Amino acid sequence: FSLDPKAGDISLLSLPRDSRVIIAGREAEGYDKLGHAYAYGGADMAIATVSRLLGAPIHYYVVVNSAGVASIIDLLGGVELYVEMDMRYRDPYQDLNIDLRQGLQLLDGDKATQYLRFRSGNDIERIARQQKLLVALKEQVLRLGTLVKIPAIVGQLGDCVATNMTPGEMLSYARLVAKLDQVTFKTATLPGENAAIEDPGKMLLWYWALNEAECRRVVDEIVWGVDAQANAGITVEVQNGTAVPGLATQFAAELTRQGYNVVSATDAARSDYKTTEVIDRSRDSAKLRRLSQAVLRYLPDADLGRARPAIDRAQFTVILGQDYAAFVASDGAGEGGPP
Repeated sequence: FSLDPKAGDISLLSLPRDSRVIIAGREAEGYDKLGHAYAYGGADMAIATVSRLLGAPIHYYVVVNSAGVASIIDLLGGVELYVEMDMRYRDPYQDLNIDLRQGLQLLDGDKATQYLRFRSGNDIERIARQQKLLVALKEQVLRLGTLVKIPAIVGQLGDCVATNMTPGEMLSYARLVAKLDQVTFKTATLPGENAAIEDPGKMLLWYWALNEAECRRVVDEIVWGVDAQANAGITVEVQNGTAVPGLATQFAAELTRQGYNVVSATDAARSDYKTTEVIDRSRDSAKLRRLSQAVLRYLPDADLGRARPAIDRAQFTVILGQDYAAFVASDGAGEGGPP
């Protein structure tokens, strides 16, 4: 999940468990399935792997099993959902008995987990059902009758989940969402295709082979809120404020990829900037928010300042500092950063 309280956006990006990745801390083992990261090293290894895959920090994690999902849904009073077909499946070895009828209905926790665990189709189809149920849960949570119960519900979640969030943090985020006048809920799945791949020294396995270019586009949109059409109206000049050659051209290329109208990439008057600076001449808070998001994505300590509007200057100037040079030297370009 990604939350942008200023824009009122909540995004859900699903990562197929069979995605072919390099697991953090097991680089020498070569490619593996993403779902194995948690089995190998728990939440820490899973977070490190996903963070590197997406090129984005993971601040919190929540681990919940089927029983926990059922408990949470029961706490919310059930979830109204249209079940798209009759679902029947029985597996005595897993103590799994699914029996759902097609149609609109209020699912309690047990019925909702049956819907999630139904094994018709592939993993991508199951992810689609998960996303459908989560969207329905969002509507349930935002209903007035549920909102007033949020403090009590959060107080009971400790028995349902394992997380690094404190009860206070969970309540804070729940109240933050409740205060949003309108919530845009976006969902996506990392793009790829099913493929049988035999890596060196390993047996032939079926993976979800990720489409790297399409994954980057989806991560831009879902995680970082990139809107190329909106960015096209924002003019930017990029300056290299360090002695490391080529940085302005490099960062300008990344901004251009995100749709910004980069009018120049040059050296700054000085080469001793420690921290990247963003100079705003637009006096447009929406444009400043969009560009700041693009810069802070890679340079969280960048300084944001203002200057007088000028007819012959771009709306924004980004002066790259030593923090960007250090980011590039640390191979940030290989982990979701600029190429």
